Amino acid sequence: MNAAIGVFATQGYGHASTDEIVKRAGISKGLLFHYFISKQGLYDFLYDYFSRFMRLELSGISSREREGFFERCIAIEAARMQAMKQYPFIQCFLTEADDEDAALIGENFDETRKQYHAFCETLYIGKECYSPRFAEHYETWRNMERDVSQGAVRRNTINGELDTKAYFDEVSKVYTLLAGRVAESAEFADDQEESEKSQEQGMES
Repeated sequence: MNAAIGVFATQGYGHASTDEIVKRAGISKGLLFHYFISKQGLYDFLYDYFSRFMRLELSGISSREREGFFERCIAIEAARMQAMKQYPFIQCFLTEADDEDAALIGENFDETRKQYHAFCETLYIGKECYSPRFAEHYETWRNMERDVSQGAVRRNTINGELDTKAYFDEVSKVYTLLAGRVAESAEFADDQEESEKSQEQGMES
């Protein structure tokens, strides 16, 4: 399974070769198709298995008390890191699957993907819980979260091996930095607003 998700994550479903998968796994092609019938069947099985596996790893986060967006991002990445110790390409595989054409893989995959997306949404606090300044750019922050995670995986994977500690250290530093910058920006904006109010009151008096 590690060999398969490694190939699918880096090459995509359309370009992934079962020859490459069995070569990495050290098994025969006949054995692969004995269990999975086709590349489509293999991919469908893998997504179902690993989305369930990741949901289990992340299950405790959605029930936690509300906290800052970036603090939750760090908690999510800590859970992902644990999963990647066993399956290095699991997060890459699940993320890249978002861009796959469900028509090529099947209705089961499409339905499982929707269920996994719905679960992932429960991990984050909705933009209605944040200040208007933060909420205005909420979707940008969510897109950045994906880019940070994927970039850290690429930078910390050497010869097919992911350094999970280096991965987590990188993403946690990024989110800590962003949290600090957002807090500084909000404080500056509040000071500006207070200053403008004081000036208006002075002019009125």
